[in-house]
Formats: sequence, C-alpha cells, structure tokens
Amino acid sequence: MLGASFALLCAILWSVAIILFKKSGDNIHPVLLNLVKNTAGLVLMIPTVLLVEGTGALDLAGRDLMILLVSGLLGIGLADAMVLKALKEIGAARVAIVECAYSPFIITFSLLFLGERLNEPKIAGCLLVISAILCVSLPQKAVAHAEPRPKHLVSGVLWGVLGLFSMAGGIVMVKPVFATVPLFWVITIRLAAGVAASIVIFAVLRNKRDLIATLRNVERPGMMAIACVISTYISMMLWVAGFKYNDAAIAAVLNQTSTIFTVILAAAFLKEKMTPRKVLATALAASGVLMITLN
Repeated sequence: MLGASFALLCAILWSVAIILFKKSGDNIHPVLLNLVKNTAGLVLMIPTVLLVEGTGALDLAGRDLMILLVSGLLGIGLADAMVLKALKEIGAARVAIVECAYSPFIITFSLLFLGERLNEPKIAGCLLVISAILCVSLPQKAVAHAEPRPKHLVSGVLWGVLGLFSMAGGIVMVKPVFATVPLFWVITIRLAAGVAASIVIFAVLRNKRDLIATLRNVERPGMMAIACVISTYISMMLWVAGFKYNDAAIAAVLNQTSTIFTVILAAAFLKEKMTPRKVLATALAASGVLMITLN
C-alpha cells in the first residue's frame, strides 16, 4: 500500500509539473530546461541525502555505482530532455498519451532483465496503449477542423517515445541495486549522472548564449521554480520509492495514471481542446493500463 501511494502521488505531481512547465518555460530550449530542473533537484537532494542517510550509510560496490551512473545518464539526462522536447512540439495532452508507452517498456525490460513473465492480457494491454499512441498521433481529416495538427507532430511523438524508452530502461536497471544501496543515495547518484549528461548535451548546442538569455525572459520564474522542485525533487523521490516498494509493472502502471491527470489539467489550464480523438485515445490508454494492472 505504501508503494502504491508513492507511485500514485508521483503521477499527480508529475502532471502538475508538466502543466507548470508548459505555462512558464515553453520558450526555453528543452535541453536547457532539463539542465536547469535537474540541477535544481540535485542541489536539493545533496543536503537531503546527507541529512537522511549520512555518508556512513553508503557502502557502494563498483558495479552498483556503474549501474546507477548509466541509469542516470539514460533515464534522466537523455530521457527528460527528449520528453521536454516532445512537450514543446506536440503539447501537454498529446505527451500525456505518448507517455502511455512507459508501462509497456517497463514490462518488456522486466521480462528481459528481471525474469518477470508477460501473460496474454498484459500483451493485449500493451497493444491498446500502442493503439492510443497511434490514435492521437496520426492525422485524421475528420477532426482536422477541431484542432490544428502540430507542425512537428511525428518528430514530437518519436522524441517522446524515445525518451520514455530511455526512462524505462534507466529505472529497471537499478531494481537489483535497491537491495544494497539506500534509497536516497540511489536517487542522488542517478540525479548527479543526469546533471552531468545534461551539461554535455547542452555543451554541444549552438548559440548557447542566446539560449541562456531566454532564462532572463521567463514570464513566470516562480512558477518555473515550483515546477523544477516538483518534477526533479519531490516527484523523483516518490517515483523511485514507488518503484522500490512495488513490482516494476505495478509501479509503472500506477505512474501511468498521470495520463488522465495531464489531459484533464491541460484542458482546464492550457485550454487544449478535448477532441473526440483525444477522448478515444485516453480511453484506450486507460483500458490498456487496467488490463496490465489487473492481470
């Protein structure tokens, strides 16, 4: 029950953070935004881990350290940047549907690397989720009048799917490490690796000075600060804790409820239209999530 509560609360807060980022940081390059939010989270996590765990609680094997570093590079540094790019290109409601790919990815990685088994209902659930992604992504003339097709719809969906693939792989690989490494150290080491990856990715971008200058023009800096704290500090702790105290598949599916929250919040606060296609995609995704959960 404790793990389920962590995962569900993480889903709610992540949805809130998505909306806040969309309202406050839509003009900021996703790589820079990722670097800012990850750095903010790390700054908060360092005193937290020292206060909660202390340095004496850490006895880290070389293999465990390598797993945590790779996990952070993939699951935070690369994944978050790709999801934020998708958010910029296709909007919060569509990203919410694309995020339904997270559960099938987790289940697949769990099958391959954790020895879990995928039964037929779970396979069917994964297919429903994929159908939801196609439903919200492919252009349809019937709904063209209801909502303009984003210019970068296909690339935005691909960025989102790749980001979730990296995120799922990054968290599944640390599941065995929970037995030997304290929770807050797992979070901090992964986050430090994510920040390092974010710095490297940002360093290769062109016009870095111009990109940094956009931070000075943020209309709602307080809102962005809150989004950074929620997404990379509070939600990160809840997400990893939910994964530690749950089976991988259960934690992933509970996290997936963020889809429903994000679509509702996007309609309420971003004025994104709830077209029939989005309603259908959300229903398909939710059905797939239920099939994965109940079987």
